[in-house]
Amino acid sequence: MGGGSCTPWSEEEATVNLNVLLLEGERGAAIAAERDLAAAGHTVHRCRPADGPAFPCAALADDGCPLDRAVVDVALDVRRRTHDRPSAREDGVVCALRRRIPLVVAGSAADNPYVDAVEVVEPAGDVVSACERAAVAPLVRQAAAASEALVQVLERRMIASVPSVAVRRVRGRLVVEVDGAATLDTATRSMAAVRMTGAVRRVDRSALGIDVVFDGA
Repeated sequence: MGGGSCTPWSEEEATVNLNVLLLEGERGAAIAAERDLAAAGHTVHRCRPADGPAFPCAALADDGCPLDRAVVDVALDVRRRTHDRPSAREDGVVCALRRRIPLVVAGSAADNPYVDAVEVVEPAGDVVSACERAAVAPLVRQAAAASEALVQVLERRMIASVPSVAVRRVRGRLVVEVDGAATLDTATRSMAAVRMTGAVRRVDRSALGIDVVFDGA
């Protein structure tokens, strides 16, 4: 409803065989993470070869940018050294954040320059589980936009109840989940779905599509 079909999803299915954009602060920092992700069945994409120079990135090479070649579910940046500024090998983090792709940072939380990271773990921590959690984590900005649009619709139709809203990214699409909407009539749901879809699209223009799911539908 609203920008796509009401497609049901499960967290277990959504975290199988993720496409992970793997970045690193220093050459060789992400070797162990790449091995662990592959062993867990996830597909790793890099902005440059593990042993290659910082410049140029894949976008300027024959293969092209991995963000254009695959639906990336989560980005992982492994930062072995403590520093509060991004290195040249981390430029893909900016590209991922521009597309609203969830970011996991493996490194020191104290000197992490990426305040938008969904999760920060130690370099030797469980980066696989962190990526799986981040891939389906609630999206704050998108949910705030959807919730505001929903409230406006309900106020205009003089409906007092205010359902809760959560937004998650699933395989490149956004799923807007509206909980507590069982009493809303069909016309209200349809109007709300259209308004929420538009509001979320303004925040996240890179999503492949937007599905609005009402509980009890």
